[in-house]
Amino acid sequence: MAGTPRDGQVLPLSPNRFVSPDIDGLQVEFHRDAHGRVNALSVVHGEGHARYVRKRT
Repeated sequence: MAGTPRDGQVLPLSPNRFVSPDIDGLQVEFHRDAHGRVNALSVVHGEGHARYVRKRT
């Protein structure tokens, strides 16, 4: 969380989905293309949802 100076830890729920034992309700999911490359990342924390798409150059 912003302003919290600590190293975070995530635990796997599946090969692409992780949760944080330290931050209640935080989930991170990596989205892969047909070749297995990560092309997006979703973050869920409580009611907040964000999706970040990788920009290829």
